[in-house]
Amino acid sequence: TAGRRSLGEEPALKEGGCTEAKLRGILRELEQFGMLEMSRGRGGTVLTPRGRETAEMLKGYLETQ
Repeated sequence: TAGRRSLGEEPALKEGGCTEAKLRGILRELEQFGMLEMSRGRGGTVLTPRGRETAEMLKGYLETQ
């Protein structure tokens, strides 16, 4: 699990100009696509099996570039 704030502290996101508001919007969209589950409070954000599968596919693709 990860919280929005800890995700927002990732250097790649900070350098890319990703604000906490933008990150919330992105996470909401990913949740609508069934790729993650967001919990209120300390529950954090968790990738679903579909999200893990997509992340692995993207990772494999990026490694070939």
